[in-house]
Amino acid sequence: MEFVELLDFNTVYLDIKEPYKEFGKDEIKKGEKLIDLISQQTQKSLIYAGTYSEIKKISELVISKIQPVDRIYTSHFSKWLRQNYQPDWSLADLVDRAIGVHNGSMHRCLSQLQIRLFEYEDGFDSIVSTSSIIEGVNTSAQNVIVWKSKLGNTNLKDFTYKNIIGRGGRMFKYFVGNIYLLDAPPKSEDVQLDIDFPEEILGTLDEVRDSDQLTDRQVERIIEYRTQMSAIIGDANFSRIKRDNILQDSDADFLLRLAMDMRDNPDEWRGFGYLNSSNPDHWDNMLYRVLRLKPGNWDTQFGKLVTATKAMAHNWDRDLPQLISSLKGDGVDIEDFFKLERTMTFKLAALLSDTNELHKMIINPSIDISAFIGRMSRAFLPSAVYHLEEYGLPRMISKKIHTSGLIDFQDPSMDLLKAIDRFKNLGKDAVLAIRSLGPFDRYVVRFFFDGITLDDPEPTEKAI
Repeated sequence: MEFVELLDFNTVYLDIKEPYKEFGKDEIKKGEKLIDLISQQTQKSLIYAGTYSEIKKISELVISKIQPVDRIYTSHFSKWLRQNYQPDWSLADLVDRAIGVHNGSMHRCLSQLQIRLFEYEDGFDSIVSTSSIIEGVNTSAQNVIVWKSKLGNTNLKDFTYKNIIGRGGRMFKYFVGNIYLLDAPPKSEDVQLDIDFPEEILGTLDEVRDSDQLTDRQVERIIEYRTQMSAIIGDANFSRIKRDNILQDSDADFLLRLAMDMRDNPDEWRGFGYLNSSNPDHWDNMLYRVLRLKPGNWDTQFGKLVTATKAMAHNWDRDLPQLISSLKGDGVDIEDFFKLERTMTFKLAALLSDTNELHKMIINPSIDISAFIGRMSRAFLPSAVYHLEEYGLPRMISKKIHTSGLIDFQDPSMDLLKAIDRFKNLGKDAVLAIRSLGPFDRYVVRFFFDGITLDDPEPTEKAI
């Protein structure tokens, strides 16, 4: 038994067990130990998987070794997932076994729902997670099982490891947290912060203001970047970029490469305005051109990202299962869909925003694709619908509300704040009266209203 002072200053007893010492690197025995720990279904367990590939490995193991259970919440949730996302989604198979999944790429409303079901005594018994479970998620469990001491492609650091095992136990509920290490933990270390400026952010730095934290070579590169970029876009434009933080990317080498390509090959950029077309088939050439100027760190093939982006242009006017199914022939499954949508809304939209600004300065100031970028950054959904998913309302339920005529989400003035005010004015009962809502849809609506009416929430678990 070990007493651990947790990072959030709560104190509980953590009983750290090290079964990895018994089976070493025997993956079969490791899997058997995991099944033994979670199959009893009498205690809440958080399973830290470390990577997406390990989540898949655990999912396949659990589905093959643990039988489905008959519980009202998990049964309804599983059916709802199959209807609204994908009939053969492995998450639905896990939910049938009272096990959830939490990761950073899944739609946030799904993660929120699963955390809620994990809090119920007759909801989930376990949640398999990446590090997303420690990033702003308020939950804990009697057991924490560390399956893999990894954080993505890197080894788990001692600081993060302690944060993960700190989810074991809860004051006034689980006075002892059981920690099961199925992989060797990282070595204990003192936390030291060495803050050096990486080369990739030199585009945002100033050789005078930041000189005391830069090497001589970095100062030279910043001056070189300013000189070369100013020669292409002009001193006034460069000053405006720095002053107003117009460019989102901080990689000076890439920004200069992009600007030089526009200067040297202006004819190749004549089709940039086609990105404003309502026909996604007109987007290919420019999307590929921009992506090829910034290779690396996309975690996917450019072909898949472009194909998925074109398909996601129909996020609002097509059903999600139909959309996901249409991408199977391109090697994109539902897990890829979530990751690609996130990549599109953040990284690709930011890349195109910088490209758009430089294009106006170098090629043609009259061509502006800001509206296209705005739609892409919202996954081609109405603004309020996209942001309401962060509040726990999935897009397919928003579509049913829109179709009923209760709220016009396609009204250009309908932003997040107006939508929430509209919901509050309508009241929960008016939304629940929509005939097209199914049983679990109504549960989700109640859950959503709990979130936007925090003063006096009603217990959602009475919903089904």
